[in-house]
Amino acid sequence: MSDISEDIIIKEMIYLNDHIILSVNKMISAVFNCYNSTSYDFILTWDENNFDVYTNTIDRFLEQNDDLSILLSFPFLVEHNESLQSVIWGFQNDKYNELINKSVQTLEKKISVYKAH
Repeated sequence: MSDISEDIIIKEMIYLNDHIILSVNKMISAVFNCYNSTSYDFILTWDENNFDVYTNTIDRFLEQNDDLSILLSFPFLVEHNESLQSVIWGFQNDKYNELINKSVQTLEKKISVYKAH
């Protein structure tokens, strides 16, 4: 998750070995995700002819769906290769570090709040 929303809600938290599995309502970063068949009706409404990469990438589109239920591992299972260049954005992948660190901090805060309740 490279740019997680501050509006993310943790629905459930499960401990699994050294990881926490979070059930959340929002996601960003659609690299190597698996989708349940119930997501496809929404995905089919995506306008693939809208080329605005700031608002209409498939992951930004999916982020708008309030009915999603996302499972993610925390800490994240995989990382990006900083020495490579982003295909869509045209910059070195190390530029994602700030976004990822902010996402990690957001999740850590949300996990603390979830645990407190």
